[in-house]
Amino acid sequence: MNIKKKTFVLIGLVLGLIYGVWPIIYAYTKAPSMPGPYEAGVQVLFIVFWGIIGSALGFLVGTVINFLKKVKT
Repeated sequence: MNIKKKTFVLIGLVLGLIYGVWPIIYAYTKAPSMPGPYEAGVQVLFIVFWGIIGSALGFLVGTVINFLKKVKT
């Protein structure tokens, strides 16, 4: 894996995790209460889902950029 792809994957992961955590933080500021175990599990799955989506999009962007660089040269 090229260093550029790793960078894009890590940036995508961080952005995906932030995108997953932000609605949860917003919800807790509006109604501060402790979630039940099932709700907490759904929140963890929500964060993991957006982390994976962000990583996949970062990988895709890195691959497209590397492909365009190879085609250009």
